[in-house]
Amino acid sequence: MKTTKERLNKESQSYKTEVAIVTKRDFDTWNSFVEINKGSKDGVKINTNVITSQGLVGKVIEVSNHTSKVDLLSAIKYTSYISVQPKNNHQLQGLIKGADEKTGYLKMTLFNVNDKLKSGEIIVTSGLGGIYLPGIEIGKVKEAKIDNLGLNQTAYIEPLYDLNDLEYVILLLSQK
Repeated sequence: MKTTKERLNKESQSYKTEVAIVTKRDFDTWNSFVEINKGSKDGVKINTNVITSQGLVGKVIEVSNHTSKVDLLSAIKYTSYISVQPKNNHQLQGLIKGADEKTGYLKMTLFNVNDKLKSGEIIVTSGLGGIYLPGIEIGKVKEAKIDNLGLNQTAYIEPLYDLNDLEYVILLLSQK
């Protein structure tokens, strides 16, 4: 957990954290959802940010007293746009929505086709949009492409967490 807190910016560090165990994961929705053993009795709410020591995993979309359902970033049809930016370039902005079916890489659309992303660059949440806290690492840029018309630029982001090794997650709860 210390590694995670070091990666989050000052605002994120002021949040109470809670470790949860992944208790259910269906084969049919392996890349999309997990169930965890923490719920409303533990302070979990809809849109609670879910991370690992490597970075952002997703957000809570359903909450009961003792369990919650987490929508994973790796879902092919991820249900929420994430406003993002490179870790060292806060001028460049984009959105992540879903993952590429072939590679599993997250798809990032850049707002400006003239913006340049470098392979290996770390992408973090920007905090815009009100759901995700700023500064949470998401993944590394694998490649960026401009479409044939030159109107859109898509970057492919490799998530930092291992989708197949998701036993524990960390919930970012209310501010301390």
